Amino acid sequence: MRYPDKVRFDMQQVLQLPLLIGAERITRVSAIASPIQTGSETVLLRESLRPVVILTGDHENRDLGSVFSDIQKRLRGLTLPEGYRVELGGQYEGQRATLHEFCWP
Repeated sequence: MRYPDKVRFDMQQVLQLPLLIGAERITRVSAIASPIQTGSETVLLRESLRPVVILTGDHENRDLGSVFSDIQKRLRGLTLPEGYRVELGGQYEGQRATLHEFCWP
């Protein structure tokens, strides 16, 4: 879903957008996010010649494993259009690689 520019580029309107939590609970973006406005160049990111969207997050006061477990539960059953996929990386991927090397040299 893509909202019109007049919504997408108005922080107050973005904060009021509905957000589904779980199967039945709906809240507003403002209930879980603190907006920070920054400027950046418009860049189309690619990995292996494919366009990508990179999402980042923080995991204050929680261990990385439980955060990723929660993310995987939320993604379970997600149906993506053909040609799309989800990859979990960053610190999590680094942690998995380190544990793999430690356990299976």
